[in-house]
Amino acid sequence: MGLFKRKPKFIAAVCPQCGGNLEMDAQLQTAYCTKCGAHCLVEDVQIRKPRKETPLQTVVGFIERQSDLNRKDRAARQQQREEERAARRQQQEEERKEKAKSAKVAAIVGGILLVVLMIFAFVMAGLE
Repeated sequence: MGLFKRKPKFIAAVCPQCGGNLEMDAQLQTAYCTKCGAHCLVEDVQIRKPRKETPLQTVVGFIERQSDLNRKDRAARQQQREEERAARRQQQEEERKEKAKSAKVAAIVGGILLVVLMIFAFVMAGLE
């Protein structure tokens, strides 16, 4: 939340004769041009004093800020948990692929051993 609830509107005090800067008197009733020396009367000036917050508004503002921080913190923790779950799923998938690869290698080695044993058996049977 910024300093202003609405975007402030600033109006430059410019001399109507030469475009120079105007300096206002303390009562904001007359202005004096610093460039050409012209004097101007100021009409319809509204001085707006900043509103002070009541204690209740201060507390409500604090609670809203804390609530917003808590919401952001929960969202960050949720994001972190989701990232950790995704990392675990990826690790489990890699482990599953590694086990499948090991099982294939074991099946191939077992098949080769079986063929070698069969050939050995035929060779031994032929020698007798």
